[in-house]
Amino acid sequence: MLLLMLLVTAASAHMIHMKNGGEHDLICRACGKTITQGTFVTKKSDQMSSPSTIDYDYEMAVGGTNTTIHVFTNPAGERFHVLNALDANVRLNTDPTDDATWYPGYTWVITTCSHCGAHMGWYFESREDRTKVFHGIVLDKVISGEYCDSLIRIPGGKP
Repeated sequence: MLLLMLLVTAASAHMIHMKNGGEHDLICRACGKTITQGTFVTKKSDQMSSPSTIDYDYEMAVGGTNTTIHVFTNPAGERFHVLNALDANVRLNTDPTDDATWYPGYTWVITTCSHCGAHMGWYFESREDRTKVFHGIVLDKVISGEYCDSLIRIPGGKP
């Protein structure tokens, strides 16, 4: 039964992914909605300050882009592996704050999937220049469309 549920969820994510775009999309693990495209994933931007509270970081290919994953721990002791994207299909859920910000000079807002409401990460905006914005997306909240494509093969379809 569990296997059947996993296959139905994967098939649903695959169908949404194929309807919405390319293989380098990052999609919500909970519902399959496209969260961002690989072209929006950024290694580092001059728009972003260096994080001051980073635990560590590492390089990884995500959405067809080599990027830096930052690992942060929030004041509640929860650890997050976060990638940065210049745009994302998410809902902003709180008022902006700079309390315990990971990026000096930036306010943040909690973001969720615009379809299912699952936590996706945070939206950051510069206090000095409101055009300097980016999304911090929690790595384990998304999955690549390319990976979903590798899980589902239609009989007689292309490998």
